[in-house]
Order: sequence, then structure tokens, then C-alpha cells
Amino acid sequence: MLKIIWKDRYETGITDSTVFHLNSFNTMTILEFKATVNDLNEPPFDNSLLQALWYDVKGDWQMAHAIAQDINTEDGSWIHAYLHRKEGDEGNASYWYRRAHRILPNVTLDEECDNLLAELLTR
Repeated sequence: MLKIIWKDRYETGITDSTVFHLNSFNTMTILEFKATVNDLNEPPFDNSLLQALWYDVKGDWQMAHAIAQDINTEDGSWIHAYLHRKEGDEGNASYWYRRAHRILPNVTLDEECDNLLAELLTR
């Protein structure tokens, strides 16, 4: 099972079931993560990588890109590459894949999104 840890609602006093925090008790699968995009408000993420992917899954490429381009890590570069691949800008995507020390994947965009989530949700 792919997991994200989130804070127990009783511990926080918050009743919104979409509150995400790392370092707590409950877990979330990729499908559960993707289902949160139907909520009106963005969950208060502790992780900008997941925040960028949340906006991508929600269909807001611009916001996902704005967040990803400010993450100066290999994972941020991977998300940035994926977003440019999704945009259809393969040259720019290739640049960001190199910065992420990855090759242009031979999978669908949905599969790559799931691969990103699998990687990030298990940390």
C-alpha cells in the first residue's frame, strides 16, 4: 500500500478529513490522495512536492508549475520535467529530467504521475 501520513483529526481539533501532515498515524493511498482534489480547499500541505502534484491532479497546470519551479531539489526537477512533458514541451522537459538525474520516461503521463506519487507518498 502506498502511504501518506496525516495527522489524527482528534489530535489537531480539525474535522476536515483532507488535512495532510507528515509524521503521524493514519495513511493514505494514491487513490485517496487523488480523491481529495474534489474538495473545495487545498489541504494544508507540509510538502510542496505533494502540493504541486495535488494541483496537477486537480487540473491546474499553472499552479502546479508555479510551485514546482520553486523547488530546487531533484524531486522538484522531476515534477517540473513531468509538467513540461504534460504541456507537450519535450525539449524543456528533457532539460528538467537531466536536472533530476532521470531519463525521459517511456510511460503514460498518468503512469508517471502515479510513479511520482508512489515515490513521494512512501517517504
